[in-house]
Amino acid sequence: MGESKKSLSPTLSKLDANRQPHDDLVCKYCPNSIWFNDAKEVTCYCRVMFLVSWSTKKPKQILECDGFFIGQEQ
Repeated sequence: MGESKKSLSPTLSKLDANRQPHDDLVCKYCPNSIWFNDAKEVTCYCRVMFLVSWSTKKPKQILECDGFFIGQEQ
């Protein structure tokens, strides 16, 4: 993912480390991810796959995804 991996969601950057997903989760740095936070759960909605890709209740570990590159110039 190169330099883009350094861009962390503003929502995630405000969370305590224990509420954040692991660093290897590709959604954590993806510009197509929309992150939500409430008192009980942190959730990521993927605008490419149209689904919840990660949540604290169901923490899937998506390690690679081509959705990261959609909308970026080649």
